[in-house]
This record gives sequence, C-alpha cells and structure tokens, in this order.
Amino acid sequence: MKLRFEKSSCGIYIFNFSNGESISLNDMSFREKGPLLLDVSITNRCFRGCSFCYRKAQPSGQDISLNDYIIVLDQATKCGVTQIAIGGGEPTLHPKFVEILKTTREFGIIPNYSTNGDCLTKDIIDATKNYCGAIAISIYNEIEKYESLVKLLKSSNILVNFHFILTDENLSYLISLLKSPPTWFQDLNAIIFLNFKPANGENEKLLKYANKNDLELFFKLATSFRLCSIGFDTCSYGFIKRYTTIDTSLFDYCEASRKSAYINEKLEVSPCSFYKDSGSNLHNMSLQEIWNKNPLFTGHRMQLEKCKKCPLYDID
Repeated sequence: MKLRFEKSSCGIYIFNFSNGESISLNDMSFREKGPLLLDVSITNRCFRGCSFCYRKAQPSGQDISLNDYIIVLDQATKCGVTQIAIGGGEPTLHPKFVEILKTTREFGIIPNYSTNGDCLTKDIIDATKNYCGAIAISIYNEIEKYESLVKLLKSSNILVNFHFILTDENLSYLISLLKSPPTWFQDLNAIIFLNFKPANGENEKLLKYANKNDLELFFKLATSFRLCSIGFDTCSYGFIKRYTTIDTSLFDYCEASRKSAYINEKLEVSPCSFYKDSGSNLHNMSLQEIWNKNPLFTGHRMQLEKCKKCPLYDID
C-alpha cells in the first residue's frame, strides 16, 4: 500500500494511491502549492442531449488532444495533484479514452470518471479495472437498465457510484427509491446526491422550492439508508445542516480554488465547472500561476472567507 502524507497550512491530507481513498483534516485555508484534485473535461460531446446539461453537450464537439492532456498531467504533477476526475460531455466517447486512463496512472495520478454508462466497452471496463479508483454513473432515467451493468462492473472489482441530481422535480421519485430500493443497490459503493445548479437558468428546479415535509422525509431516508453508502456534494451543505443531525465536523466546504480546479478541453482553467467565465489557459500560464494569481481563483477564495463567519448557508 502506497500512502501520501501531507501536512501544510490547509491541514493534514492522507491519500491512498492503491484505491484513491483520502482523508482530509483541514480548515478553510487554500493549498498554496496548487490543487490536490483536478476536474478535467476531455470532450464536450454527448449523444444524450439532456435539457439540463450545464455544458450544453452535443453529438459534435471538441475532444482534448492527447498532447494537451499530457500538458495537464505535467502541470498536475508539479502541483502535487493526486486525483483527476475525468468528465465531459461523455468522456468515454473520446477516441483515446483508454490511453488517457493509462497515461494518467503512469504519471502517478489516480483517474476516476463520470459516465452515462452507454459506451462502456470491454476495453474501457478492463482499463477502468487496471487504472481507476472508481467510476460514477450519472442516473437521469429508469434505474432498471443499470442492474446488469453494475453487476458486470462489480464482477471486475470496480467501485461503482451512482450520481443523482437533486431537484424540486425529482424529489418525490428519489423518496420512493430510498423507501423501496432494489436489492442490487448493495453492489454499489455509494449513492451521491448532487444539488442542482441552475447554470442554464431553470431556477424553478432548485431544491429550495421543494415541499419542506418532503425534504425532511428525503434526508431522513438518506441518512438511514443501509444498502450502500450515501453522500452529498458540498453544494448540499445548507440542506444537510438544516434537515439532519449529522456532526458538522464531518462536513467539508467548497473545495473550488482551495483544493480543486477545473480544466476544460481547451485547457482553460477555472475554480469549478459551473463557472461561466473562462479562466487563464495552460498554453499561456502554469497551473500554479493560475491557481495563485488568476482573479477567478483569488476572487472565489475571498467569497469563501465569508463562509467562516456563517453558521448556515443561505438557502431560503
């Protein structure tokens, strides 16, 4: 087992290179050396055409070149990045996807990726087993069709997470799912709920417009679920604090610009993938320079300073 132990101004960080698991004991400070985690879009192509896609992915689009991806990896190693979350679009559509996973691991970085699950070939599954820490499947429709895929991935000893977006519109469905889950959910590593971000408008879908009784029931069911682990993204913090009794010492805050950054297929760098503004480009500046000097990053960190003084995020 290969472990990395780092003690810095932003706390203590322990990372297991064998499986990609990490423990972070930290405060709200940022890591001056650079991000520990990168969220990298390797394509903006996807065949689903989901109306809520904040990247507006389409069947035709742009793939990152392998040479540009190696630039990302080179910059990432200089900053001490331990994990890269590969996304898109649909990342498995990239013609060099298997090579991207392999090359990431060769640079000493653990790759993970999010997918809709439509294009998981045998070669991709084998590469996932050999190189990845885990795979996340984004669920937007009937879950029944994913049962055989989950069992196939589990048989290859691949950790599988399900990602569900939390909106006012689908809360009732998620409640019914948690009440009567299929038994094969025990083959999942975790279910992660992601708070809806209205990057393209559609504010009416925000979870804050949901019925309060439904919210209470949902969080009660989620925190008592036993078939697999349950998790939430940091954008759900305010709801978790309001509707659960979970120890707040277990919470983490927004990692964007503190410990993580986003890079798109054009090599534009920003604090997270939901930023409308394009950041500096890795063709022109190093990742560490962007991290410490770009106004998107310094401005985001200034906003996060306010969180230290707030006992509860404003969700009303």
